[in-house]
Amino acid sequence: MIRTIKLPFYAKLSFILISLLCFAFIFCIGKDIITPVLMAFLFAVLLLPLFTLLNVRLKFPRHLAAITCVLIFAATIIGILIFISYEVKDIANDFDTIKKNTNTFITEIHKFVKENFHISIGEQKKYLDTVTKDSVKNSGAVTLGSAILSITDLLLDCTIIPIYTFLFLLYKDHFILFLAKLISKENHPALKDILGQIRVSINNYIVSLLIEMIVVSVLTV
Repeated sequence: MIRTIKLPFYAKLSFILISLLCFAFIFCIGKDIITPVLMAFLFAVLLLPLFTLLNVRLKFPRHLAAITCVLIFAATIIGILIFISYEVKDIANDFDTIKKNTNTFITEIHKFVKENFHISIGEQKKYLDTVTKDSVKNSGAVTLGSAILSITDLLLDCTIIPIYTFLFLLYKDHFILFLAKLISKENHPALKDILGQIRVSINNYIVSLLIEMIVVSVLTV
């Protein structure tokens, strides 16, 4: 007979806090690896109904169904980016108006500082030029290096996330089987219910974000 060890509340709380700190530390250390995996998992859950449609109803092979889902998703993202680029182009066409309004606003700030703090506009501009030159001089190399690293990380994520999404869709049954073997058979219905709730929650979250993006884009046209 297996004896159950009952721990006091402070011991349970200590174990929970230590576990949370360990998870946070692991995530901070491995965020470059964990973040693309989590993003791919979210996208795979979102594409799961389409994968089931292609694989079960339309009798697509699993590999072909997974590739088709990833390609459709990539095409959708590219379409959204193209739409956003057109919106940015419209904003760029109004750049002269935006620049004029910005200059007017800066002029009003200069006047406010001059009237309330008795600092001439020339001294204000001289101080701002000095601060700007020092900032550019001190952070130029760092900014260039950060920009290169950011672009490299973005390109790497754009390559890795579709691959991970494809693998999640292709081997989803293996992941579910792995989770099923971790718990006893009498808890399998609860596991199935939890997985279903997770899928619904993720779908609702991502679909809500897409709807919000579409509504905001339409309102700004």
